[in-house]
Amino acid sequence: TKNSARYTQNVSGDPSGYGYSYVKTVRLTPGQPQMTIAHVLTNTGKKDIVTRVYCHNFLTLGTGNENVAITAPFAIKAEKPFAADAAEVDGKTFRYLRAVQENESVTSPITGFGDSASDYDFKIVNTQTGFGQRIRADQPLAQINFWSIRTNVSWEPYIAISLKPGETKRWTYTYDYFGPGEG
Repeated sequence: TKNSARYTQNVSGDPSGYGYSYVKTVRLTPGQPQMTIAHVLTNTGKKDIVTRVYCHNFLTLGTGNENVAITAPFAIKAEKPFAADAAEVDGKTFRYLRAVQENESVTSPITGFGDSASDYDFKIVNTQTGFGQRIRADQPLAQINFWSIRTNVSWEPYIAISLKPGETKRWTYTYDYFGPGEG
């Protein structure tokens, strides 16, 4: 449509016993700097589907990422230490201390979240320009990976899926975009 695109994938008759119907709808919210991605997954096979799903969320908010900060509603814990001069975690905020260099990455599994969907609410902002993105979902977190290179930031929250044959799961990601003084 003018404001949305829907993608459908159906897999059936697989000799492994797995089958599903998956529908993803990407929608721009009229009159707002917002995008939603709604998902519907139905298990049409003979076996349970048990997995985790995520979005890469590759984001660039300017040249380099030395001015990028990510805020969560919980105390962020990096499971793998960042290079001491590259990035730091301070309570609910992750921030870069310098630009990520060519052929370098800043990465770690992230913990500290609880089992409520309210913990799936992140703000990523370029502290120099004020431009940013808020990422939310209507499901609890199962896992978070953080990965970045010189050109982008990738905050990768996962949700859990467990479907018996015939069951359906629905979930939605909401992305709000903002400029200086709006976030």
